[in-house]
Amino acid sequence: DPTLCVSAIKNDYTAMRFVDESLRSSFDFMSEAVQVNGLTLRYASSTLQANRNIVFSAMRSDPMSFRYVSDELRADAEIVKFAASRNGYTLQFADDQWRDDPEMVLLSARSCGAIFQVVHAIFSSRQDGAHAAVQHSFFGYDMMRRSPERRSEDEVSRATVRSNPVTQVVAEM
Repeated sequence: DPTLCVSAIKNDYTAMRFVDESLRSSFDFMSEAVQVNGLTLRYASSTLQANRNIVFSAMRSDPMSFRYVSDELRADAEIVKFAASRNGYTLQFADDQWRDDPEMVLLSARSCGAIFQVVHAIFSSRQDGAHAAVQHSFFGYDMMRRSPERRSEDEVSRATVRSNPVTQVVAEM
């Protein structure tokens, strides 16, 4: 019974794992489910995880539902911007092209007010040079700032910003 299922997910969205596949593939049912709790997108059919209407509805309810969208929509600028503007931590689930985009990083950081945590979360799983640069700049800055022999904070700040394009964006905030 779809009504009973919706009632169950109001209390615990993971109850969706017990919902029949036919309902999890139903546009009408999943439209209602994601409005109740966006994280129910996790249990939607792959077709519905790629449906823009379902995805936008889920992200309105809970921006972190972005982690369950299709790979195609993780690369979609409008979808990524919508998610990142509501919860900056969602950018870590976006396609690489957006995690490397300074404007998108800035948007994400502004939406949650935790710039260092957002940038670290975005790059923490990366093994490329961008991750190393961010890690060096942010954590090196923090260590130098706390060190008794540290240079002036202004000097450290300028050096950090000059050394990394991502920190240049952050400095513009």
